[in-house]
Amino acid sequence: SGDQVVVELIRRRHGLDWVAPNAIFVGGSFSDGSPRIDTLEQYDNLEAARNLFRDESELHFSLPDDEAIIKRIKIPANQTLDRKKLALFELTCTLPDDGDNYYLETIPRDGQPDVLGIACRRKTVDEKIAILTERLAKPSGFKTRSLALCSGYLNYCRLNGGELMILIDIGDGFVSYAFLHAHRPVMLGGLKLSKEGESETGREERLVDLVT
Repeated sequence: SGDQVVVELIRRRHGLDWVAPNAIFVGGSFSDGSPRIDTLEQYDNLEAARNLFRDESELHFSLPDDEAIIKRIKIPANQTLDRKKLALFELTCTLPDDGDNYYLETIPRDGQPDVLGIACRRKTVDEKIAILTERLAKPSGFKTRSLALCSGYLNYCRLNGGELMILIDIGDGFVSYAFLHAHRPVMLGGLKLSKEGESETGREERLVDLVT
């Protein structure tokens, strides 16, 4: 009898944080569900990063928080209907137009009545997908920056500290924040640090207000 050869399939994935024209990539391999990060690069344009995708790795990108609608939805604890379907229905009722115009996502909290709902306008997302497909690679998925911040913390960091964690990502002119309770996001969002004509002192004061 011959020896059995086990071939381990290793997938590669790249995450993109794109604030035009700059693009920040983090990449790694995934085997047995365990991520191994081996790439962290910044480029001044998308085309310069094409060499990262010669191995047909997956591409996931982040969406600015101000391009999404994020809601906390209360679902009664004694509700017998499908909680996810009910949360999606409640989320669509809060949107300014037809729910079919949005990509929708809900994030439940185990044993809690409230659910986070996220709605991203399809036109906005599809335009970004078209640009990335033409200039770089076809994306496999996307998340808001604040939700991507949560995923990065939960998947790649040592989970120290108490039950309540606050994550803040300060970028060039914007901030994304995430509140987690028992390793589940309970509040997500972002804001711009700079306004037209605003002084450096004004930007610093608004950052202090957010941290407080």
